[in-house]
Amino acid sequence: AFAPLREKLHIQQFLGCTNWLRWYMPREYGAASKILGEWQKKDAEFPEGGLGTTTGRGCLAMNAIKKMCKNTIELALFDEASAIDGSCPIEQIADSSGYALGGTGLQMTRDLTRFKVLCTHSKGLTPAQQAWQPLTLEAYAQLEVKRAVRKIIGVHKALLWTDHANLTRQGYLEDIDVKHLRWFAELV
Repeated sequence: AFAPLREKLHIQQFLGCTNWLRWYMPREYGAASKILGEWQKKDAEFPEGGLGTTTGRGCLAMNAIKKMCKNTIELALFDEASAIDGSCPIEQIADSSGYALGGTGLQMTRDLTRFKVLCTHSKGLTPAQQAWQPLTLEAYAQLEVKRAVRKIIGVHKALLWTDHANLTRQGYLEDIDVKHLRWFAELV
């Protein structure tokens, strides 16, 4: 659930979170996004509770986008046979921003031209976790998303995508942090 949008930054965050699904949603996504653009202009007046709380034009656009995203994710069908034989493996993308983590489990279509979003996961970090080093945050994000994907679609091998090259080297280090070793063992 996304909180009501109360300022320009909130709209930018909302559209940033939903925009990566745009290729899989109905054409109306673009029209709804354009409507929200009216509240990104200088001196735009937001409803008292924020966009998403009333039946006004902007609120309807926000709720329509949320519904399209939900339907797009729920309608993606998992091809278990292709995941098992490796022709269309499960793939996972996860990252941490330093105050939260998130990711998605996806599977390519058989013709390898598009992907199907199978599930998404996000979670806030505690103040102690926010103090972790970037490598630890990335490993934790991968681990939490892997656990969420496992709960939803079961135990399957997955390709894990990361933007931290040092995370990929953890399995070969002689002097690895015990926590990283334990997490890495669960990931692979």
